[in-house]
Amino acid sequence: MRTESILVTNLTQSAVLVKLGDKTEAVAAEATASPFKYPSKGIIELRVPGSISHDAGTDENGDQWLLGKLKTSRAFRVMGLKERGSRKAVMGLPFKAYISQKSKGVCSLLILPARDMSSFLKDMPDSMPLSTIVLPGTHQSLSLYWFPFSQCQSRRCTLYHQLHMGIRFFDVRLSVIGSELIAAHGILSQHLPFADALDTIASFLSSHPSETMVMSIKQEDFETVPGLTFSALVKQYVYKEKSMWWLANRIPNLGEARGKVVLFSRFGGDGFGWDDGTEGMGIKPTIWPDNRKDGFEWYCKDTRVVTHDWYGIPSFLSIPEKFASASAILRVPLEPQNEDLPITFFSASSFPFAFPPVVARGFGWPRYRLGMEGVNSRVGRWLAEVLTAEGSEKDAHGAGGEKIRGWVLMDYFDEPEGITPLLVECNYRWRGK
Repeated sequence: MRTESILVTNLTQSAVLVKLGDKTEAVAAEATASPFKYPSKGIIELRVPGSISHDAGTDENGDQWLLGKLKTSRAFRVMGLKERGSRKAVMGLPFKAYISQKSKGVCSLLILPARDMSSFLKDMPDSMPLSTIVLPGTHQSLSLYWFPFSQCQSRRCTLYHQLHMGIRFFDVRLSVIGSELIAAHGILSQHLPFADALDTIASFLSSHPSETMVMSIKQEDFETVPGLTFSALVKQYVYKEKSMWWLANRIPNLGEARGKVVLFSRFGGDGFGWDDGTEGMGIKPTIWPDNRKDGFEWYCKDTRVVTHDWYGIPSFLSIPEKFASASAILRVPLEPQNEDLPITFFSASSFPFAFPPVVARGFGWPRYRLGMEGVNSRVGRWLAEVLTAEGSEKDAHGAGGEKIRGWVLMDYFDEPEGITPLLVECNYRWRGK
């Protein structure tokens, strides 16, 4: 039987015992174990820190063990862990285990602490500029309908669920219908009134005062509704609960933004009708060229904002290039000379061979060269590799070390599961928390 290798990295606060066949090894926090050798259909066992069950999963020493399969047809996934004799995955564990393919015959197991995604910003200091925090985001955050043309998020991932799953940048597209603002994607309505979305956000911030979020607003019906009309209507909604909004045209520190929505205005021209004009519309990009493949940059006061929003890829064959371009700007030196803010969109679409779900999810069986791995799986594998102790320690003590920084927007952000926690973990990994 063919034998392969697994590299185990543990970034939790305590050691975890890893068992593979007859071999058991303690994987200390922030240390990489010696490679395990396993048959091509191996079963791995992990000891859970602390007891989770009184009737299953123990050995003669009383240790608690959970089982997971090593091999998968997918290149990246969260490993489902089960107790012995059970078919159901155990929920509420103090860690997450990610399995990804590094190369042919070698896979990597990354063990991370389970964070509270609904309030992870409470662990970050008030003094941190928002530009230095990795904010998971969604492209076309409210586009849950008209699959496959205009749907960009799973129907189960409503605004409420996105907030509780750690999303902190919302790309909101609106159109004027009657006298209301309604979520839209192009000419297709997404049926959600903007007022209802704001009620959901206000409720969340009231119960999670440590959190903040950035909301980009863009007009979809610009061909039929004058920009001034749209801008004036947005102003009415914002000023109705003005205390909930950050409206200064600069990047706030986290302490200034807690409990607020940071407005990111991709509308409004010269700011006519707004208090302080463009200085009172939140973060206001000075340029946003359409579909520029090599990206662009602009300044928000002294902060250089490096942006990637190449969305019109020719076909699914451009998925590898799209991923490479979108991820490149998130890599910054471990000790950067300035406070640049990268903003990147991993989303893309084109007719007829690259609809949003195809780009995000991929299709077929890529491991067997029968299909194409999607952008999201590539992002997951890449983040897992960057977060491994082996790679991080090498970078930290060598020239040219890098870390991840930026605001990251995705389609179908929950497919595959576990990408948002990896992005959030970047905020802990390089701050020693």
